[in-house]
Amino acid sequence: MRRTTFLFVLLMTLVGSAFAEEARLLRFPDVCTDKVAFVYAGDIYIAPRVGGEAVRLTSDVGLELFPKFSPKEDMIAFTGQYDGDMSVYAMPVDGGDPVRLTYDPGIQGTPERFGPENIVMGWHPDGDRILFKSRKEPADWWDGRAYLVSLNGGLPEPLPMKVAGFTSFSPDAKRVAYCPIFRDFRTWKRYKGGMAQDVWIFDLENKTAEKITDWVGTDNLPMWYNDKIYFNSDRTGTLNLFCYDLNTRETRQVTEFTDFDVRWPSLGPDGIAFENAGYIYVLDLPSEKLNKIEITLRSDKHSMRPEYVNVSGMIRDFNVSPDGNRAVFSARGEIFTVPKKEGNTRNLTNSSGAHDRLPAWSPNGKWICYISDETGEEELYLVSQDGKEKIRLTTDGHCRRYRTTWSPDSKKIAFSDKNLALFVTDVDKQITFQIDKADRNEIRHYSWSPDSKFLAYSKSDEAGISSIFVYSFEDSKVHRMTEGFTNDFDPVFDPDGKYLYFLSERDFNPILGSYEFEFVNEAMTNLFLILLKSDEKSPFGPESDEVDTSQIAGKKGPDKDKDEKKKPVDVVIDFDGIFDRQVAFDLHPGNYSGLSAVSGAVYYFSRPIYGLRGKVLDDENVLHKYDIKKKKDHAFAEGISGYRIASNGKKMILRKGSNFFITETEGDQVNLEDKKLKLSQMQMYLDRTAEYAQMFDEVWRMYRDFFYDAQMHGVDWTATGEKFRQLLPYVSHRFDLTYILGEMVGELC
Repeated sequence: MRRTTFLFVLLMTLVGSAFAEEARLLRFPDVCTDKVAFVYAGDIYIAPRVGGEAVRLTSDVGLELFPKFSPKEDMIAFTGQYDGDMSVYAMPVDGGDPVRLTYDPGIQGTPERFGPENIVMGWHPDGDRILFKSRKEPADWWDGRAYLVSLNGGLPEPLPMKVAGFTSFSPDAKRVAYCPIFRDFRTWKRYKGGMAQDVWIFDLENKTAEKITDWVGTDNLPMWYNDKIYFNSDRTGTLNLFCYDLNTRETRQVTEFTDFDVRWPSLGPDGIAFENAGYIYVLDLPSEKLNKIEITLRSDKHSMRPEYVNVSGMIRDFNVSPDGNRAVFSARGEIFTVPKKEGNTRNLTNSSGAHDRLPAWSPNGKWICYISDETGEEELYLVSQDGKEKIRLTTDGHCRRYRTTWSPDSKKIAFSDKNLALFVTDVDKQITFQIDKADRNEIRHYSWSPDSKFLAYSKSDEAGISSIFVYSFEDSKVHRMTEGFTNDFDPVFDPDGKYLYFLSERDFNPILGSYEFEFVNEAMTNLFLILLKSDEKSPFGPESDEVDTSQIAGKKGPDKDKDEKKKPVDVVIDFDGIFDRQVAFDLHPGNYSGLSAVSGAVYYFSRPIYGLRGKVLDDENVLHKYDIKKKKDHAFAEGISGYRIASNGKKMILRKGSNFFITETEGDQVNLEDKKLKLSQMQMYLDRTAEYAQMFDEVWRMYRDFFYDAQMHGVDWTATGEKFRQLLPYVSHRFDLTYILGEMVGELC
């Protein structure tokens, strides 16, 4: 019995120590005589100032931020989201019902970089009023004003400063130290532009202001302690605490952190609490002795628990099977297929820790190719249409990759990348080779010939002019198809092998501005085709009605081969004289894009054309179908934001708003009735820990690949990524991830 009891106690001790390790990513701290308050996973906790186990005070599903002890240390004021909007609340230090004190609705949809509404900044020295920042009066997201609201209720009272960020009262409450500019949630580090912050003193009785800092960078978050004003500054390249002496008017550095910034310092009666590298420190006052507070806490990390979530509202890319019986989507980094009518929705990848995107269905229906960063870099993959088999096709991922498209024989896949290159992967041999590379801008438009022997694409030169090129797989050569005098793009092969369609900006229609009296060329685009064979006749050439003599002679006539099997298309391109075989469609120029082709017709988008004073001169967002034989343009569907044509050319998928439809390509106008796909079963098992790690890596890669300075402002980006990646295991809330990403990206500023 004693042995059993001993083992049980030992087990409980080990379990307790395992779950009560030192906590990290503790945010927005405050300090009183014997306690510290902070935010973890969107909730407020309190712990002993000497360190130890923390106790949770709030547990709402929304955020509770900026806890501030009252001067009497019996209450905590904070910014809370209990009733939807971020408002000012107060509750007893020992816990209890939060009391809401402000009711002004916040600006809806405010980006996180502007900070939340109604930020609690502290208390009035009288202990009866709470100091907070609100944007309820200014119309600009950047601006805000400091207010006081009483614990007894009533309307908030504005301080006399017209705009104010973080503010701190003097001990006698006759003056305040404040920053007129508020940008504390921006990720700009070492910023020295027009919104650089300085600390000012405002006399509340005389209504006079005095600037006390003149550093060209950041001086913010002032805290008034006796005859000193402490504040945060990046004068050393890293945010550290500095002190301004009101008597000597001298400024000196107090802390000397070099790796991570001092963040969100907050003044208590005899100390300043702040966060650094996710830990909480307290600077004792007046001794200025620095103490790291070792805090443990027990949490179920409820906001990180895996769960099933519906992702139908997060669709990014889509395509359709060759027969039009299923659609394929990428949503929240997963690849799904959805039936046209009957059947189950399938998640083919099930990978919270990877971003799977750009799916394309093979013409033979067996495979779906897609791009995934499962390995940490973007690679090309195949997955069988039932999800049972997956194949990795490339191993050289090193930058962002773009649209995948299959050859009609299902043997090759074309894709491009951020480094301006165009590639083709041989599916059977699993060999990838580069077709071409642009001088400027990524290659985004490419199309296969119906016999898979040619790949057409548009490529920009050093001047930024885009031209049409064709790569021949028979002679492994690149052939120029347009001269390069105008922007030519979006090449698409005619499925019958006669033409190469493309868009070109060749129509100059200058509009004179009524204010600046300068010309603007709008609606420059039109449709063109290239006759691939030198003896091919233009479909828009003159016609003449003639007598059909075959009927008189008793022959079978033009329908004699009607029942014969259609021969495979064999595309022949006569490159000599190709520049002279360009033919324009009989259309008004406009804002056209999204060109695709079926046998005998092309589809394209028209976007709005705006005239003087914003008047719309053309229809908005219309999907057109141009019948080549009838030489007639039809408004096939309106309000469509995207479409894809099945490889058989008979079916297509349309996107209208948040809905998707599979319909036929035939006809002059589409009827979408009863053709909407049911997306309600697009669910994934979401592992947020894995997803957040992937999001971190993708943001790091995106800056590596796209930051305008290839030298990354001298920052060792690999080391920076590793520095902030160490914080990921401690993430307990989405808010933590945005903080880590913001801090990492800010290193480049």
